[in-house]
Amino acid sequence: MCLIVAGSSLYAEDCFVLVDKAQGVERSVVEMMAVALISENIRPVKPVTAAAEIKQDQCVYRVEFDSTASGSTLTLSGKTQASGTSPKTGILGLNEALMNAVNVSLKSARNAPESVNPLVQEGDDWFYGKKSYKDYTQAAKWYQRAAEKGVVEGQKKLGYLYLNGLGVPRESETAFKWYQLAAQAGDPEAQNSLGVLYQYGNGVTLNYPQALFWYIKATDQGNPDAQSNLGYMYLNGYVVKKDPKTALSLFLKAADQGNSLAFAYIGYCYQMGYEVSKDDIKAVEWYRKSAEAGNPYGASRLAYMYMYGYGVEKNQQEAMRWYERASQKSGE
Repeated sequence: MCLIVAGSSLYAEDCFVLVDKAQGVERSVVEMMAVALISENIRPVKPVTAAAEIKQDQCVYRVEFDSTASGSTLTLSGKTQASGTSPKTGILGLNEALMNAVNVSLKSARNAPESVNPLVQEGDDWFYGKKSYKDYTQAAKWYQRAAEKGVVEGQKKLGYLYLNGLGVPRESETAFKWYQLAAQAGDPEAQNSLGVLYQYGNGVTLNYPQALFWYIKATDQGNPDAQSNLGYMYLNGYVVKKDPKTALSLFLKAADQGNSLAFAYIGYCYQMGYEVSKDDIKAVEWYRKSAEAGNPYGASRLAYMYMYGYGVEKNQQEAMRWYERASQKSGE
């Protein structure tokens, strides 16, 4: 006997519809599976396959989880190991052994290596020049195919192409559309990008509360870009109460992940004395770290320090060199 729970989004109501069609299966099993899936936030974004088998009371319980871009399927099965033996609470009863099998299967699925959707992979090959040369138009074509099939990675990358006019017309409204779909599906990079669009009114009406909402969503998943952007909002008091302490904490978390913008923001905290002792020398160190990592804001701040001799010997030539670097990076 087995029960299959399948759906493109794996919501509880999808599971409940199926239980009425399954004879001899307790509703509690389906409810338990729906709750487990939702709590683990398993979504058909990253194709994974996992299975677990638990033995108890001379019986074998097996859980199989398969997720692809087109949907997900969860199969629960129970069988006797010895003739005439059956689980104390029924083949598919809500018991500890089955729950353990579920947990093992979901953990395996969550930790499975990420596999790239073939349509997205084809787009990546064109985008990064793995086809002997770069072709953004071809990349856009493949990302579009993936995006239209609901592949989140394709939606996010297509949004990036439209935002920057690579292989497609520069259309911030279209970029917003694809980023929004990917963000709503839970992708942290898309959530941060959507926050940026809301913050600067690019492709959508400027909306700080919405920017804050999406930065928080992405930050909760540990995205360093969102941590920097959320910290910036706290530093300046956009929507939230001005809070340099929280801002610096977020900058440091992002910096731990190598975020170059966070380096510059930490330098600014040292320059202004926000939650740290004012120290122009340390400010220059952080600005330089950001600038050398290619961040235009860090380069412009370092140029400013050279221009006026703050924390470093005044040097007009060096200042102009870093201003030029900042300008070049901003135009990329």
